[in-house]
Amino acid sequence: MKHLLFCLQALIISFSCYALGPITGPSALCAGSTDTLTDATAGGTWSSSAPGVATVGSGTGLVTGIAPGAATITYTLGASSVTYMITVNALPTIFPITGGGVFCLGYGDRLGLSGSATGINYQLYFSGAPSGSMLAGTGSPIDMGWHSAYGDYVVTATNSTTGCYDTMGYVNISISTPINPVLIPVVSVSSSAGDTVCAGTSVIFDALPVNGGTAPLYQWAVNGVVVGSGGPTYTYVPANGDIVTAVLTSNAMCAIPDTAVNDIVMTVVAPTAPVVAISAIPGTNITPGETVTFTAIVTGGGTGLTYHWSVNGVPAAGATSSTFITSGLFNGDSVTCVVISTGLCGPLSGSNFVTIHISAGVNNVLTGNTELQLYPNPASNELALKADRVTYGTVIIANEVGLTLIEDIMEGLEKKIDISALPPGLYLITLKGTNGSRVMKFVKI
Repeated sequence: MKHLLFCLQALIISFSCYALGPITGPSALCAGSTDTLTDATAGGTWSSSAPGVATVGSGTGLVTGIAPGAATITYTLGASSVTYMITVNALPTIFPITGGGVFCLGYGDRLGLSGSATGINYQLYFSGAPSGSMLAGTGSPIDMGWHSAYGDYVVTATNSTTGCYDTMGYVNISISTPINPVLIPVVSVSSSAGDTVCAGTSVIFDALPVNGGTAPLYQWAVNGVVVGSGGPTYTYVPANGDIVTAVLTSNAMCAIPDTAVNDIVMTVVAPTAPVVAISAIPGTNITPGETVTFTAIVTGGGTGLTYHWSVNGVPAAGATSSTFITSGLFNGDSVTCVVISTGLCGPLSGSNFVTIHISAGVNNVLTGNTELQLYPNPASNELALKADRVTYGTVIIANEVGLTLIEDIMEGLEKKIDISALPPGLYLITLKGTNGSRVMKFVKI
């Protein structure tokens, strides 16, 4: 009995004392790939803690990557065991190859990928050999250029960190592929309000495509800064000088190049009301029944001006041009012109008026042989008007278009007039009396 017990103890001790070596083999696999794990002590069995990540042949140590993740591989012999951690890395994401089936005259077929991933390198192969250089993924579609040789093209993707690779697929360029003509896309930008608008106007811009294909894309920019994409219209309030640009990306078959650009430069006009000045010829100091020609001189206000004359607030019949002529004025009458701009920023209005003075009982400055002298001429600051006998009348200095600038009364033989505020130029000086007028010219220097 003692002998049997000793044998059992010896057997148990012998069974528990296997000296297992460390497991050797790859610490990482790509999903779908296989490799072999080994241990220096043969005869044991293998198992995986996560068969959904990696499986292992129980008697072979052949490990297969199933899905991304980590699994613990155990090697067991008798009562002894050792473990080994293995990581399964994902294969690159599949992105379909673009191109194939379209052959453009003079170019061939344009191949590429519908997308890409960062950290992945992509290589195009033709007839088993690399075609072009390896391209790094960007997270966006990849253009692999034009190819005209007939045959099969394959794209592979390799993870630059793990080395895992996969095939994206292949396309075939066949001699039977129809050859299509090249189309040149064109885009033109137009505005709902033209290229000149009033400040603060919201404008709709339209991109009109030619050879844009069935689903063209548009990108909008203002002064080089991207402001929108997708549709053929863009709406905003422009500033003066803004350059609005549309870039068309065509999906038409054989659109080469596939983009087109056009822009429009905007002119923005600030709304300004007309500024009105009124000239009166022969002046606003007149004799009873004297005919006066009034002219409205307008600055600003834009285009499309309309004129409305009135006397003492009563509209003058038919007086709708820039000139108003009348002889039926009385002392103290107010002649007004209202100018309305109906142009780009209209309607805006401006107005001005002059008051009429009727001279009565003023001696005729031309009676007898009255002689007048004007000096100095040219003059710079002061002008003198001298008569050989006592004279009473209105003195008017006007510019060349008849706009009255200075108005005074001459009472006596000599009148000195301050002209220092006048700009240099040619002027008319008029001395008016009841029976006539004397007009002379002088130069201001």
